[in-house]
Amino acid sequence: MYVLGSLLSDGYARLAPDSNLAGSRLMQPLGRAYDWSLNYGRGTTYHLSRFGIRMYRWKDREYNPESKSYPSSGAYDWQTQSSPLITWMRRSCLGLKDTASKTHDPINADWILSAPLSWKKPFLQGLCDGDGCASKASQYLSIATSTNTRFFQDLLKSMKMTSHEGDGAVVISSHESVKRANEIGIFRYATSRKENLAKLAKMMNTYDNERELKPAEIALVKRMRSQRKSWGAISEALFDKFGHTLPYYTIMRRTRKLGIK
Repeated sequence: MYVLGSLLSDGYARLAPDSNLAGSRLMQPLGRAYDWSLNYGRGTTYHLSRFGIRMYRWKDREYNPESKSYPSSGAYDWQTQSSPLITWMRRSCLGLKDTASKTHDPINADWILSAPLSWKKPFLQGLCDGDGCASKASQYLSIATSTNTRFFQDLLKSMKMTSHEGDGAVVISSHESVKRANEIGIFRYATSRKENLAKLAKMMNTYDNERELKPAEIALVKRMRSQRKSWGAISEALFDKFGHTLPYYTIMRRTRKLGIK
């Protein structure tokens, strides 16, 4: 299931012209900017090996200023051997035709919604390691998509998380749902995202909208705003210094009444 989620996010399958069995190769270019990208590629390699498919790391892709696909750091390039099982994953598990693009065509995989949590969790991890985001500054989680919004929202709902449609993404901002995402562990190899989520959940556990900001906290807000720090960074700094914090929008609203812009 992890491979299926990874295929839907960062990976893509291509029918091999030299195969007589409708075999496909799974290709997974991963940006070198993330220090965990190698572990992500190795992890996908491990999961594929469990059902007999070999994946290899090829020559890295260097930065191409004419390409919109790769960041300036270039990309690690991973590819599998040709296998009809990968074709089956794309056709039968994700419900995509050979001519369909997973970027522009929605998948047909509602069977996943009724699968047990032990299946849905690794699928979601593969999806979020590739296309997920955990923002401490904006205090939300998201999964990038322009075509599978309904399916992703239904998937999260089936795992007891609420979400809403954002700008090119499904967004999780409810405090209880963010904490639920941390409890489940929606990231596996994307360690920086995993760490951001863990800290965000800890911060949200301290939210108490009835608690007023104390003078020392207000002084910290005033100093950081004079340094043009974001409200999200201020919320995190309050947690780091005092062991508790408030949502960034609550801090903004209360301190603006005190003349802090």
